[in-house]
Amino acid sequence: MNAGSRGAFVRTKARLGQEMLRRVSSRKLQDYIEGRLARQDLVRIQDYLRDNPDIGARVEKLRLQARQMQKFGKALLSEEIPQRLLDIIARKAK
Repeated sequence: MNAGSRGAFVRTKARLGQEMLRRVSSRKLQDYIEGRLARQDLVRIQDYLRDNPDIGARVEKLRLQARQMQKFGKALLSEEIPQRLLDIIARKAK
């Protein structure tokens, strides 16, 4: 590949990346982070993140944070509600 065609390839690849970015909505990325994607979308997002390692690293950090938040939420929900709070709720309901 000569220097001129290499430049065209880089520009074409950049354009394809921009097109892919347009096709990968923030909603799809959020669904990926939260594990809610269909197989076809999952593969497309994984390909995109592999081709864009900077974005992939940021998304992976968000996935880790989401998993940590889920664990925290499950632990919190499994705790018993203190009686004093139940008493307050009962008084307010009257």
